[in-house]
Amino acid sequence: MIILQTQKESKMKLTITNIIERCGGSKVIASQCDGLQADSIRKWVGKGIPEKHWSPICKLHGKRLNANKLHDLNESIRNAKS
Repeated sequence: MIILQTQKESKMKLTITNIIERCGGSKVIASQCDGLQADSIRKWVGKGIPEKHWSPICKLHGKRLNANKLHDLNESIRNAKS
């Protein structure tokens, strides 16, 4: 099966909110991450995604999301606060 990516999707800015949505929402993410409550995921928007959850997030998200992109995104969030 070939899945075509729309122009809008290819140019969408990578944000924590977009990642959560693309992964199926906080309940889906929590079900794939050991010891994580769905309510805790909302904190990621301001703090970044904890490294211990990167592997399941990348698997759920697909679309070339990887540890380097998550690291860069987390760094940009933390740098914006300083």
